[in-house]
Amino acid sequence: MRRLFFVYRQPRVAFFTGVKLDPAYAEQILSGISPLFTINQRQELRFVNRPFEEEFGIKAATVLGRRIFDILPLPVLDREAMLDALQRKGGRKSVNHQFRFRRRIYGYTVFPVGGDQGIILKNITDIRRLERKVQNLHSRLLSAQEEERQRLAAELHDGVGQTIVAAKINLMAYNADRARNESRFTMAVELIDRSSDELREIYSNLYPSVLRELGLTSAIRAALKALEGASIHVDADIDIKRALPEDLEVQVYRLLQELIANTLKHSSATAVSVHIFQNRNLLHLQFDDNGTGFDTGRSAESGFGLQNMRRRVADWQGWLQLISFPGGGSSVQIRLPVRRRTAPL
Repeated sequence: MRRLFFVYRQPRVAFFTGVKLDPAYAEQILSGISPLFTINQRQELRFVNRPFEEEFGIKAATVLGRRIFDILPLPVLDREAMLDALQRKGGRKSVNHQFRFRRRIYGYTVFPVGGDQGIILKNITDIRRLERKVQNLHSRLLSAQEEERQRLAAELHDGVGQTIVAAKINLMAYNADRARNESRFTMAVELIDRSSDELREIYSNLYPSVLRELGLTSAIRAALKALEGASIHVDADIDIKRALPEDLEVQVYRLLQELIANTLKHSSATAVSVHIFQNRNLLHLQFDDNGTGFDTGRSAESGFGLQNMRRRVADWQGWLQLISFPGGGSSVQIRLPVRRRTAPL
């Protein structure tokens, strides 16, 4: 089979390596390929095929002899790239170029045609869009992996970490006065057992078994016993009338664990008030203590525990307010929507 070099629209004659063919026959061949045009050294159009006419909505009779960049006014960078491809010497084919035109992306190959140059085009808009989708999915996968690592770190800190801290505090109290604090040893053993259960849950990616076994209200009251075991008076008012989504229950339980741990570690409080209730589509949580308080403008406020709390609340599209000052105790107010809005893909 002889290879096609080029076809001039005027006169209507086709040339296959010097062999003259019927113009209608050559026209059928050229109409079945991608958009194609040829230009001379002055970038003037010498030939366009029918797919080129259809792709860009033009007629050959109106564009032949005109400069290609008058017909296709490309962005500056794309125009410079095409000029560079056209000016390459050696009579070799130049591939893997592209330009944008009318919200479309075209790939093109430059090849020699006698003393002129030909360019064959392909609309690759859908291919590039698919590539961007793949890139976006890959980026989202990496983000999801990082979020999962952060979630596991938070689960370990907010769950197992806080339970172990509470156990340690009880053991220290027992060791200081074993006769008076015998119950603190029993509490420490229970907390260690609970942390072991929580570790197994993290391994299996399940939510806390205490929520499954007791429900949120009873699980909260069980967690508050760590404060009572440290001789802190607890006034708890919990009014959750309707079932909550499981993932919201986990958030509330973890937030409360963090608040309890902060009270045990930092506040020196003797009394704590906990108020949790559901109002329409919002869950309200307020946690107050009469401890030493702290300056919220200083670095202590940016500890890992509070960062985790803010992250959890923000992730659930909620609201958190912390009020505290030295010697004045602390108050944390949190509002969480019962149904979190999902972001569009």
